[in-house]
Amino acid sequence: GGGGGGGGGEEVVPALDEPQSEAEAAVADSAFEGMHANAQLAYVLGAAELYLATGEVRARDAAVGFWRQLQRAYAYLTGGSSFQEEWRSPGGASESMVESSLRLRGPRNWQAHDHAESCVTHNAMLLSTKMMRWHAAASRGVPVAATALRSLAALCDWYETALHNGVLGTQRGSQPGAVLYMMPLGGGVSKRGGAKGWSNTEHHFWCCMGSAAEAFGRLHHAVWWASPP
Repeated sequence: GGGGGGGGGEEVVPALDEPQSEAEAAVADSAFEGMHANAQLAYVLGAAELYLATGEVRARDAAVGFWRQLQRAYAYLTGGSSFQEEWRSPGGASESMVESSLRLRGPRNWQAHDHAESCVTHNAMLLSTKMMRWHAAASRGVPVAATALRSLAALCDWYETALHNGVLGTQRGSQPGAVLYMMPLGGGVSKRGGAKGWSNTEHHFWCCMGSAAEAFGRLHHAVWWASPP
């Protein structure tokens, strides 16, 4: 971060290299389990952006492999993913809902409220839009293997699901600015329950409050997409 001044060029190349190496390691080892979800998405977003900027195939493959694994083994039907800020066992999304709901039903069961972190959904949506842009990149002559691209329609469908479930319902209608850290999916839950519930607009500054400010400022994004002829 920061701005102004000169020099610092020697730091740029390692910074560009880090996203793709971290992302590739995650995909190759299927090592999502136990990862802090939002932190890893930052790396993958970097890999996707690197591909858009340079056409680096390794970065593209890392982002695509990551996306496929996320959707296949870690996502909820709402479009969100993560439990207690982490990705747990592959294919264990339903277990996180059942087990977290058995101990204690109601608003005091904080585990039953700790699904689908808002930041994770938001950044996964950003990743999906970058992948949508690859269709446009292909039409401009940037080489994109057909197998590396999910259907534009499928990406748009997922984005709409995530928008309705993971963004629009995370700001309190009666209190603008009060947002959710997590989208509770357990039994007997309420958005106001759990360890966090709705944010306090004067006394909290969670990461997901920043994501919400960006997410609600991006409601007009991805309204219209067209596949190149």
